[in-house]
Amino acid sequence: MPKPKEPKLKQDNQKTENPETTETKVVNQIKLDVLSDRFTADERTEIVKIVKDDVEYGERIQKDYVTQKELDLKHYHSAKPSLIEGLTKKSWQSDRNLGLARAIADSFQATYMATCWTPETINFIATQVLEIDNRNNQEKFAKWGMGKQEANAEPEVDGFVHNKIVVGASFFKIYRKVWEEWVDERIPVKNK
Repeated sequence: MPKPKEPKLKQDNQKTENPETTETKVVNQIKLDVLSDRFTADERTEIVKIVKDDVEYGERIQKDYVTQKELDLKHYHSAKPSLIEGLTKKSWQSDRNLGLARAIADSFQATYMATCWTPETINFIATQVLEIDNRNNQEKFAKWGMGKQEANAEPEVDGFVHNKIVVGASFFKIYRKVWEEWVDERIPVKNK
């Protein structure tokens, strides 16, 4: 009986395609020259001056931003115009705020909430074969999960929209609430 032929291996190609090494290569760490004294005294003075100017400019911008936001909140909370503008008024002059800033902000908020928060229109598009049969389940679960009975996300979204309009920035704090409660105070014991 003839011997079966042994398969020929492409050893040259195999070595280049899948190199297998048993030894670990040591990579030398690149040392960075973080501290350098190669600058002249004039260059160092110039660098310090640039950094100080940047810090002072940043502090000015921060102060202006905080001042403007305080003024915006005074408008929103219908503070008296004499307080907002720093004016003195005579006793016979009116000093009331009509609340237009708040009314405009609230109308924007109502419009954005109506267009942004619509969980009843959640619609999943199946992008994988396994999702085709579960599309309706995903839609039902998402509507339930975002609704009042589970996550109750509407007040969070409402606050997000409100802060975005009034303050100019808003953030979501996402956390997981865990609690324990006794369902039954008896500990079950087998055979009793």
